[in-house]
Amino acid sequence: MFRWSVGSVLGGVALAVIVLNWQYPVRYAISGKAGSAVPLVGGLLGAVACLILPAASGLRGYWWLPLIIDVGCAGALPLSLLASVVRRLRRRF
Repeated sequence: MFRWSVGSVLGGVALAVIVLNWQYPVRYAISGKAGSAVPLVGGLLGAVACLILPAASGLRGYWWLPLIIDVGCAGALPLSLLASVVRRLRRRF
């Protein structure tokens, strides 16, 4: 029962953070207003929730999915790393 409770709470918080993270790129695409997502939090909480839940839930094997779905993990993090590398390369040359 404890694993279900903790896993469900973590999963709910992760879902809320992931949904809120997705509002920023959607808002930017629609209106051009920039925002800021919370990187890694939603994806990591979702992954931990999937690992904590009992095997009977069937979610344990999908621990990687929240990391892909969260724009703060799969979208913004690689793009920000790429932008950082490009900026450093431009400074050199």
